[in-house]
Amino acid sequence: MNNESPLGKNSLFHLNDIEVLLGHLQDTRDSLHEFFIKPHEENIYWLDYTNAAPQHGVTLTVQPIAGSKRLWDSYFGRQKV
Repeated sequence: MNNESPLGKNSLFHLNDIEVLLGHLQDTRDSLHEFFIKPHEENIYWLDYTNAAPQHGVTLTVQPIAGSKRLWDSYFGRQKV
């Protein structure tokens, strides 16, 4: 009789992969919600793309405008034109 559990070692790895995928899907849903639902006057948006590693792909980044203004002022405020 085989005493091995119904979920073998490979099955547990697959379950872990599914758990990670679901986490990424939740992050994607949250990012899309921020992008489409929040007023555009409150946030700025940009897409980053990399083909160096296929798993990284495209990233949607959202940042509050107030934070962006502080970064802009701290960096470009000191630059000479």
